[in-house]
Amino acid sequence: MLPAVYALLSLLQIAPQVSTNHSSTVPAAAPALDSIDRVTLPANRKEPLFDTPRLRAALIKSFEAIPTPITPSPADQQSFDALRAWFRRTWVPDIPWPPSWEAHMRDLADVQPDGSTRYRQTDSVNALMFESLVAYQKDFRKVTVPALALWAPLFLPESKADTAAARKVAQWEKDYFAPFREKSIRRFNAEVVQAADTVLPNTSHASIGAVDVDGLVRIIREFLEARAK
Repeated sequence: MLPAVYALLSLLQIAPQVSTNHSSTVPAAAPALDSIDRVTLPANRKEPLFDTPRLRAALIKSFEAIPTPITPSPADQQSFDALRAWFRRTWVPDIPWPPSWEAHMRDLADVQPDGSTRYRQTDSVNALMFESLVAYQKDFRKVTVPALALWAPLFLPESKADTAAARKVAQWEKDYFAPFREKSIRRFNAEVVQAADTVLPNTSHASIGAVDVDGLVRIIREFLEARAK
């Protein structure tokens, strides 16, 4: 996501506080985003609306049940081209290959003398990062300024093929990630003093910052300008 974040900051003419080597452009054939689907400004709540340990448990359970590999196999790392093909097939199959993802890949992996690739980040570090993700206790009540949340309707890209594997992924989204996402959205809107949210159509976890960057900038700019008046 960092490549897309810094591209958006640049388009919004907001200077980031740290530097990055990533870059991003708008895919020529990317589907357009509509304007904000829904905006809510609920009164602030004194107590969290949802049981955060249960939300974390739901997140862990969803990844334990995921029906398709979300990390490359050794065969997918035999060359940089093979790794790129796996990323395209697994995460962004329906849009032109974003330059930001190419930069992201080159940050993730090193090419070895035999042509194969190896992740710079070790499995132990990955495990610690995931542990931190699920253990961190968010408290949106501490957000005292207007906040915009952007959500993808899917975690994994939607497959157009009518196969057993595609049906398993669709069922997993319905059984696990859709309820988790909905509870997360409801909690954000209930706990933030001035919360606005939008679900971005035609996006997934990996493509949310690469589909129609201009449309995404427009949504963010509308939010900022409406609250600057």
